[in-house]
Parts: sequence; structure tokens; C-alpha cells
Amino acid sequence: MRLILAALALFCLALPAKAQTWWEAETAHFIIKSRDSEAATREFAAQVERFDRGLRFLNGLDENHSQASRANKPVIYRFGDFNDMARMAGAPGSGIAGFFISRAGRAVAFVPTRGFTTNNSRERRGPVRENPAEVLFHEYTHYFMMQNFPAAYPGWYSEGYAEMLSTMRFLDGGAFHIGDPPQSRAFQIFQMQSFRLHEMLDSNHRMSRRDAFQQYGTGWLLTHYLSFNPEREQVLRNYLIALGNGANSLETAREMFGDLRALERELDRYKGGPFPGYTVRPNITSEPAVAMRQLGEDEVALINHEMRLQVGVTESSARTVARDLRNLAGRFPESAAVQRWLAEAEYDSKNYAAADEAAARALGIDADNVDALLYRAMASIEMAKVDPAYLATARQHLAAAVRLDDEDPRAMILYYRTYYDETDGQPPENAIVALEQALDHAGMDVEYRLMLGRQLVLEDRLPEARIVMLPVLFRGHAVTPERDDRPTPQGILDALAANDRDRTLDLINRLLKPDDEQA
Repeated sequence: MRLILAALALFCLALPAKAQTWWEAETAHFIIKSRDSEAATREFAAQVERFDRGLRFLNGLDENHSQASRANKPVIYRFGDFNDMARMAGAPGSGIAGFFISRAGRAVAFVPTRGFTTNNSRERRGPVRENPAEVLFHEYTHYFMMQNFPAAYPGWYSEGYAEMLSTMRFLDGGAFHIGDPPQSRAFQIFQMQSFRLHEMLDSNHRMSRRDAFQQYGTGWLLTHYLSFNPEREQVLRNYLIALGNGANSLETAREMFGDLRALERELDRYKGGPFPGYTVRPNITSEPAVAMRQLGEDEVALINHEMRLQVGVTESSARTVARDLRNLAGRFPESAAVQRWLAEAEYDSKNYAAADEAAARALGIDADNVDALLYRAMASIEMAKVDPAYLATARQHLAAAVRLDDEDPRAMILYYRTYYDETDGQPPENAIVALEQALDHAGMDVEYRLMLGRQLVLEDRLPEARIVMLPVLFRGHAVTPERDDRPTPQGILDALAANDRDRTLDLINRLLKPDDEQA
């Protein structure tokens, strides 16, 4: 998965003296903040909403679904070019076409306005490089599937499926086409040596860098071939179900797919094309509704700092952001947005009292600001390490946040954490219920699934813990730890299989609270 969790290095994204207008577009499932024209922003928003609608149709979900909570709508920041994306990701010069950070309540994505190509045409001219639309759709497919259909997908299928859907092509009248090959994978598929199937389908095979790269190319080819072959599609489904039930991946592949060398020869012939696909007309063919507004002067002034905080900052760089936002607060004393982001910067700087004060000011301007309530709670949790009385204050803020938005999973997770830490891992029933209820909206978050899995292990509910954690632990291949004592996903699965409760808890705790070297 091209998921980037790098901390953002200090840099200043310079805006031209007369920058294009920043717009916010909101659809049923997304919030887009875009530095572009109103028309282009609206068109982009409609396209990503159509992609979500297509995923829902293909997977038998309600196409009329609308996400009620803004906290559960990924925020897509759309601006600049490939170089801006690379700097945002902390990888200058990499030329990446965008990235997605999946997390409970605050999923974010970054895509460029320049170089972004819609998927409305088969023909691609010019040099082949990653299409930002395909990068965004690839990563959103991971997010969507983890939330709605979590399962033990091997890496080659997870990446191959996301690649296959990333090239969804939108047609007139609300229809869409799936099956187009990803042009940016042409070199991998036609020039590089393929990932040998007896290795790609073997969970004991330790992958090289080339293997990990070829999960995308060979993974797409095999996924496409099996998915669009009527005789093979159900076999693929049965294979994935068997893996989820703990079957040996290589033995089951040979049993279900037959001679793997023969299958490789079929794939070699399949490369020659033409690649089949489906044109689909969903039940809803109208253009998605898009609510537009122009960002205020205060929001534009803080947008670069907002994006930096969304990606992640070090403690030292957070102090720089907090200093700048304090200055902005002087310019915009009535801006709840400035105070809300100042609260986050102060929190990341470990200035917890200042974070609480900024969040309180935000609530004084906007009493319904859920983020400000959450930062008041988080600051109180940290201050409770010195004065335990602050835990009661934190819970009051969290209760208020739930009253404002009972679908935001962050308040429920934080509420559980206030008791878990206080009771040394023995939280009361109401805290456990809150943690479990968050699953409806936090299933895509790796840390959350580990936290819920740990709680189930504490209650000796090991089979349920395996079901909860399997989607984020199963990799489909052996993973070599960076050092002998480093916990691995497979290590947790092995401990669960052995019904070793203490070993499972130890490994989960070390992943959730890594030491400095692991972090």
C-alpha cells in the first residue's frame, strides 16, 4: 500500500502573491479543500463521489448512503504539483503523485491540481507516470474495503484489486467502466521479471524489494485475469475465504488454481491483450450533489499550517507552527478555525495548558466545534499524568463531543483510553462498550483494531480478537523483523493460533507503545 505516514519536515509552501482561490466542496462522503477554480473543484468533487458510488454498487452497498458525520469524511487537500506532494510527504524529489493517510475520524489525502488526469479517456499521451487520480482511487479503495469488507487479503490481491479499480473510467449518463490497465504499471508488467506465482502465493516466502514492488504489477495482472475470467472468478473468491480461515496459501493455491507454472503461461498470454472489462450502469445515474463555499480569509491564512499538522509534525516543528498560529490569532481574534488548529499545534508541542486554552477559545466562538472539545479532552488526559483530577474533566469534554456527533469514533476511543490507563488495563464495562461501538466508523484504523483486539484478548475472547485484528495483521508473506525482538504481525497471529494470551498481549502492547527505536 502506498500509504505514507512520514512526519512532515519543516518547510514553507510559498503561495504566489495573487494565489488562486481556495474552495471547500462537500459531498456525501468527502470534504475537498482545493486551490483552484470553483468549476474545477466542483468537477473533481463530483468525480471522487462517483468513484465511491461505483465502489458501493460493485460491492452491493446502498448507493444512496450519505455519511452523516464530517469526521468520517476523508479530507482531500488539492493544490500544487508533484513536487508539492513530495515535499508534503517528507520525500522531496520523489515525484510522488499524492498520498492518503487512513485513520479514525481524520483520514486525509493530498493530490495535485497540476498533472491530475481524469479517467474519462482510454488514451493517454505523453510520458507514462503515475496518474494522481489513480493514486487517490487506489488508496481510497484500501480505505473503503477495510471499513466495509475487512478480511485477510494477501498483499498481491489487496494491491491488485486496488489497482484494478483505480482506473475506473466515468462515462456519460452516470455509467462507468472497469478493467482498463494501469498505464503506469506497463514497465513492471511487460519489462520486469514477474513475481513468480509459487513465491507470490506462498505466505512463507520472504519478499525482496523487487517482490514488494511487483505485488502491484503481477498482482494486478493475476487479479484482473482471475476477476474477468468467468471460470476463475468464483475460484478466487473461494481461495480468499480459505486464507481467512487459516488455510495454507501455497497448498490451497495449487489445489484451487492447478499447476502454477501453467497459470503463469496463461498470464504471459494474457499480457498480449485485449484486456476485458465491464461497462456498468449503476442504479443512480444523476450527478452527485456538491455543496460549495469559498474559504474565509482566516482559513486561507492558516491552510499551510493546517496541512502540516494533518500530515504530522515533530515536537520542535510543532512549536514553530504554534508560534505562527499565535500570530494569526492576533490577526483573526474571532476565528474558531485558527484557535482550533492552534490547540492542535500547542498539543503537539506538549504545551497542554496552552492547548486547552486555545480549544476553549475556539468553543467560545463556535460551541459546536467537536475538534476543540477533543483537544480539550486530550490536553486534560495529558495533564492528568500530574493531577489525576483532570481525567474527570476529560470525560466531561468527551461526553459533550459525543452529544454533538455520536458517529465520531475519536471521542469513544479516547473515553476508553482514559479508563484503560487509569485502571492498568481493567476498564469498566461502559468504556469497553464505547470502544466496541467505535468499530462502525473506525474499522480502517490499524491502531484502533489493535486496541480493540487487545481488549478482547484481555477478556479471553481470542477467536473474536483474531477476527478483529486479522485484516491489519495478515500480510500474505513472511516479514523479516528489523531486529530479533521486534514484534511482527505474523508473530501476533502465531501467538493467537497457539492460544498464548500473555504472549499475544505482550506483542500487541509493544506495537501500540513502541520504544524510541521502534517509533
